[in-house]
Amino acid sequence: MNIVNKIVLSLVLSLSSTITYADTMDDSTIYLVATPSLIEDTMNHMQVSFSTIPVGYLIQDNGAEFVMICSEERIKLGVGIVDSKHEIPLAKLNAWNRQSNFTRAYKDANNVLVVEAVLSFKGGTTQPAIMMFYNDFRNDINVFMKYMSNNVVS
Repeated sequence: MNIVNKIVLSLVLSLSSTITYADTMDDSTIYLVATPSLIEDTMNHMQVSFSTIPVGYLIQDNGAEFVMICSEERIKLGVGIVDSKHEIPLAKLNAWNRQSNFTRAYKDANNVLVVEAVLSFKGGTTQPAIMMFYNDFRNDINVFMKYMSNNVVS
């Protein structure tokens, strides 16, 4: 066995010992699927109020409500913004989507402005990564609202 194969084999063996579906939480556990217990334990750890809904979770955080849609492969966070007083120019939404690395915004079939982000579990993720995903989404929503408030047509 040559040196490259030995390095690859030792890397695979060390990774396989840390990948788990365990319900216990620690910073080094890599999760391959988004289980309800993982999501709920993470939200409880972050002290975020949530309730179960048919597609996932309704999260209430400092007066804001977010929807978390969960499947085994991914977590999608989203918020719908209904504002009948202002028209959001499509060019501004497109500009947001071009510059934003984390969230995307669009108007759905009911003319509701939706902002969402997705965390994939392909290759695995950790509890701290889920927490960062949630915090980044929450922060991006604040930036998005400020951006849009400067760019609406009354």
